[in-house]
Amino acid sequence: MNTEAFIENFIDAHASEFKDMCSRIWEFSEIRFREFKSSALQQEYLKKNGFSIRAGLAGEKTAFIAEYGTGSPVIGFLGEFDALPDLGHGCGHHLLGTGDLAAAVALRYCLESLQSENISGTVRYYGCPAEENAGGKGFLVRDGFFDDCDIALSWHPGTENRVVGNGSLANFRVFYNFHGKSAHAAAAPQMGRSALDAVELMDVGTNYLREHVPDGVRIHYAITNAGGTSPNVVQSESQVLYAIRAKDIDTVKQVFARVSDIARGAGLMTGTTVDIKQVAAYSDYINTDFLSSMVYRELKVFDSDSKYDSESPSSGSTDVGDVSWVVPTAYFSTVCYEAGTALHSEEAVKHGRDPLAYNGMLTAAKVLARTALHIYLEPQSVGEAVESWKKRLGQRKYISPLPSDVLPDSW
Repeated sequence: MNTEAFIENFIDAHASEFKDMCSRIWEFSEIRFREFKSSALQQEYLKKNGFSIRAGLAGEKTAFIAEYGTGSPVIGFLGEFDALPDLGHGCGHHLLGTGDLAAAVALRYCLESLQSENISGTVRYYGCPAEENAGGKGFLVRDGFFDDCDIALSWHPGTENRVVGNGSLANFRVFYNFHGKSAHAAAAPQMGRSALDAVELMDVGTNYLREHVPDGVRIHYAITNAGGTSPNVVQSESQVLYAIRAKDIDTVKQVFARVSDIARGAGLMTGTTVDIKQVAAYSDYINTDFLSSMVYRELKVFDSDSKYDSESPSSGSTDVGDVSWVVPTAYFSTVCYEAGTALHSEEAVKHGRDPLAYNGMLTAAKVLARTALHIYLEPQSVGEAVESWKKRLGQRKYISPLPSDVLPDSW
């Protein structure tokens, strides 16, 4: 049997089902940890196709694992389905999760057709919530749900067919909550302690810090609570949310400590106090060259001009990075949007259900399934992938950047 043709034919034959799922998730537009309809839709489809389900994992109500088969190797497909707050599916996660699911289902039926040839292994689909802003996979990694996974594969909608061979930026998301004392700003200003002043001073101090951080560090912030709308009342409460990025997780930790010192200093200057609450962490991505080369080979089947970018550093962050520290991982993009389309934009939302987007999703599904198929047919490739991964890691060990007391939160 031509197994590669089986996979492609299966995905093409069921393309209308995958497009419908993708369209419905686009319409749901559910944000971090609230993807109840999207998660249920995928679980229902996978159950109908013979997968067992474990749901509500790592404190994430919408997270689940779907499995078919037994034994090793265990190959995990990393699905996502969350939208962006106040925007919708501007990052294509409706395509991403559905593409990974399509690959898992096609592979499940392909393996079933090979049972007489004693081809064994487990097909696993991870329903991963809250990639945007909360790093949902990090909680799954921290709680051990990747400990028995041999290989992880995923993709992302983009504007080119490209294997990601470079790193992504590590990233912390941190709330700084300042507490002061309200007072009449004209009659008794000396009685007030402005939390908003503290936020503004923190932001000024952090802007001066930018001159003294390593190249590639990115610090962004948004004032999420300005303390009210009355200028004649001293603001007793104020909040700012920071995103701190760098090329590796150790650098992020160092910059985070310095930003937090600035926050404490702003509190001292204003007579306020500050609570520091980290809500998410993304580790940098560790490429497994052996797996990426396998993916590249399959991607070139569909586009001979596909790229393998192993030099240019990525400017974004992804919680696939945390998975890549504990499991050999490969990650790529396919053309789902016209060149020049910016993700996290209204334009990306608008074109998220165009034929180009659907075709890119189906191509990704075929690449994922074909790559996994070769691993099942050539089980020695798992060992080669592990060696390649260990070479990249060197002496580094994964320590979850999430504090033990941080739980998934739908802030």
